[in-house]
Amino acid sequence: MKRISRSVILVVLAWVVGAADQLRAQHLDMMLFQEGGELKLGGYEFAQLEPVFGSRVFRGSTRIPPSAPGLAWGNNPGWSAIPTAQLDLLPTGAAPLPPEASVSFDIVPSILTGLNLSHWDGIGATTFGPVPADEVAVYGDELFVSSVLIDGSASAVDGFEFATTTETGYLHVHVPFSIFGNSDLQVSSTDSPTPGVYLLEIAAEVEGLDGRPSAHVLLGVDVDDAALEIANQWVSTLVVPEPSTLAVFMVFLIVYTTSRL
Repeated sequence: MKRISRSVILVVLAWVVGAADQLRAQHLDMMLFQEGGELKLGGYEFAQLEPVFGSRVFRGSTRIPPSAPGLAWGNNPGWSAIPTAQLDLLPTGAAPLPPEASVSFDIVPSILTGLNLSHWDGIGATTFGPVPADEVAVYGDELFVSSVLIDGSASAVDGFEFATTTETGYLHVHVPFSIFGNSDLQVSSTDSPTPGVYLLEIAAEVEGLDGRPSAHVLLGVDVDDAALEIANQWVSTLVVPEPSTLAVFMVFLIVYTTSRL
């Protein structure tokens, strides 16, 4: 399996250090929690520092480093979990993740396209289809923990353990995304990734919990926020929250509303 080499990382590392804080500033992370021993997925909005229950669609922008025109890089969305000290932020019946539990992922074919990576050019009607020829994505890198190649096929991609929760169940990790304009992963190539929005689906697992909830991730390459928002709305209308997560959200909403009357 092809992976991002250390030489590739060194080419973009200086740029990444300067850009990472800006890319991470305001965003909706994929938030993990549990209910009755089953893993659940929602969102955590860092602009308001609060959870967003029922979220299953997440987005992030990428940038093409000047010294590496062959790829677009980004680190949003990240992964988060609320610690026990902030239990009051979770709905009744929900709980933080177990302490010191391993957290891993797999890339699965999207329920919307049947592919592990899809593309929309951001123009006209929202239609996700196969990625442009020879383009691939990589999740992770060798300096992080590991990495996997996502080739746009209809196959699932085995992921890896990327984090361990703290003693309080807390988690906040950003795994890098890279989209390459060539399947040889040549960052110096003039074949930059095609502008547009890329779609993939990520299933999460946490040691000691049942269930593998999945998140739909949209990555923008050389497109404005408007195109990402259009894609976000399109995917959101087709992805319905799992029934148990929706029920948890409704109970939380009723309790919250009643408390303010």
